[in-house]
Amino acid sequence: MGTDEQYGVAVFRVLDGEPGASSVDVLRAIADGERRHRRVRLAGSAGVATAVLGVLAAGWLLPTGWRGPATPQTADSISAPPSAPPSAAAHLVCRAAQLPTPPGQPPKGVVSGADPSGRYLVGRTYPDNDHPSPVIWVDGTPHPVAIPGDDPGLVDVNASGTAVGISLVHDAFTSWVYTGGVVTQLKGGPAQVAAIDEHGTMVGSTAAGAVRWDSLGADPVPLPSPVPGWKTTARDIDQDGTILGTASRGAYENVAVLWHPDGRVETLPAPTGYGATSTDYRGTAIRGGYVLGKALYDWPGGKRFDGVVWNLRTGTVTSTPGLFNAVNGTGWIAGSSGLVIAPGKVALPGLSPADDARSTEVYTLSDDGTRLAGQVGGTPLPVVWTCTAG
Repeated sequence: MGTDEQYGVAVFRVLDGEPGASSVDVLRAIADGERRHRRVRLAGSAGVATAVLGVLAAGWLLPTGWRGPATPQTADSISAPPSAPPSAAAHLVCRAAQLPTPPGQPPKGVVSGADPSGRYLVGRTYPDNDHPSPVIWVDGTPHPVAIPGDDPGLVDVNASGTAVGISLVHDAFTSWVYTGGVVTQLKGGPAQVAAIDEHGTMVGSTAAGAVRWDSLGADPVPLPSPVPGWKTTARDIDQDGTILGTASRGAYENVAVLWHPDGRVETLPAPTGYGATSTDYRGTAIRGGYVLGKALYDWPGGKRFDGVVWNLRTGTVTSTPGLFNAVNGTGWIAGSSGLVIAPGKVALPGLSPADDARSTEVYTLSDDGTRLAGQVGGTPLPVVWTCTAG
């Protein structure tokens, strides 16, 4: 299963263990790699997190210190990505560089999303351990973003530098859009926005299920469930408008779902592994017609899981043991189990030889395969990996 099997299974249970409105603080549970898991729910569900710092009205516009894409300035420790992708895993060499945090802040930080080129990265840093600060990195330079509420963070960004994020307001998840230096709350009440595409379409979930926002200022559009009574969540959106998510009934009965631009709703075929067909597989990411998911299988003493890739062009389904979070338009996948370029696998180094490979978390993978980002260590430290043909 790899060196991080036990932790991976624990994370997977926490992240996807309950259907529908039940969720977790993704930015704390996965993206910051602190190995601390705290369950929170959307408004209207039981078990709401109690700590809320902000009491805010809808529609606030918050100016920040950054007013849009900056003139490209590559950080000293980060090389510009190569212009062409490497040819094969056997010849790929990746090196890690630590991302800076804003001036005056400690080095602790996490990366949770990126645009397809890897130029824009989003996540959060920690001026102190109890109050995270959302950040967007542009060519390696960090820019703080002021998002109201408790536990704020940015989760995704497109090639125009428009980012989306979440926070807790009145004990409920609230979704935000950051564009042109202004933060605006998305319409529709409590919701968790998960992704934004190059056209500005956003997807996410409310207590009632998966939704789509067609633009900033638009009301959320509910996405139908493929099975009546099953709860849905939306996780990602492809460049053609195809939305990926999960339909759930019970803690361990889940299926990956596609909402197509023409209105069709498709349940992806169940993957097989370990001598069984999975009845618990969820959609994680989509790019260029490749869908990444996670499949769970019963195993003596617990569960085992695979990263699953559905090729929508050919209909093929492939599985790789491990925990993966990102896929690009050529079908490469990356996560805490490394970078996989079928049939090979590339180990991602830490910032020093002493770094434990089990503390490496990867959340973004550029379209050309040359730029990955995430974090390493228990602190954790934000990192970008640059990969070239060796």
